[in-house]
Order: sequence, then structure tokens, then C-alpha cells
Amino acid sequence: MLRRIKPGRAIRIFIIPIFILIAVFVIPIFDLQFDIPNILTVITFLFTIVIGFFIATATTNYLSLQSVIVQEDAALIDAFNVGCFVQPSKRKKLAEAIDRYLIACLEFDFSDYVMGTQNEFQQLTNIIHSIMPANDTVSSVI
Repeated sequence: MLRRIKPGRAIRIFIIPIFILIAVFVIPIFDLQFDIPNILTVITFLFTIVIGFFIATATTNYLSLQSVIVQEDAALIDAFNVGCFVQPSKRKKLAEAIDRYLIACLEFDFSDYVMGTQNEFQQLTNIIHSIMPANDTVSSVI
């Protein structure tokens, strides 16, 4: 899930660099003996550190998103394999329902595909619930 920046953190991230940048122009007015290149070097390093944290957060969000997608795909593959094992005659209906669900997932943004694919997901769960073992041997394994 993608995270939003908290207001307190946003203040630290944006206000402090702006304060430092303003200080670069205000401090020379008071006739203090600072070297501007040194101050700009410090600001550059601070900016690099902040950008590094942003990149790390974006990478973490991307990896967790990838993990969630893989888990959902694995669950669908597992449902298909178990459904085919229990009742092979439902293979085509199950594959079509999974296809419809996955195609519907691609039509929505990741944040609202759950609400947009409720009909397809309900059809898929109805097909999964309709799968019954064909003989007593399979039902004893389950």
C-alpha cells in the first residue's frame, strides 16, 4: 500500500531545506564571514540525503506492491490447480472466470480495482464454491 507523508514529516522535509536556503541569502546581510560555496555544499549534501530517503521509500513501496500482486496471482493459480484436481470438468469454466477477473483487474487503478471487480470476483467465488469432488477418493484426500 502506498503511504502518504505525515504533516509533521512534511514540515521537516520541506521547511528545513527552505529555511537553510533562505539563510544563505540572509546571513550575508548581517555581515558574517561565511563562505557561500561551503554553505551551498552543505545544502547540496542535505538535499542528496533527503532525495536518497525519498528513493528508498519509493523502492520499498514498489517492492511491497510487487509482493501483494504476486500473492494474489499465487492464490488464483492455487485455486485453479485445486479446482482442476477436485473436479476436472470445471477446468474451462474456472479458467474463464479467472481470466475475466484478471482482465477486469487491469482495467482499474491498483487503489480501486477491488471495488471495480466485485462482480467478476463474485462470479469466480461462485464457481469455486460449486466445485464438488467427483468421487469418494478425492473427497477423502481433501
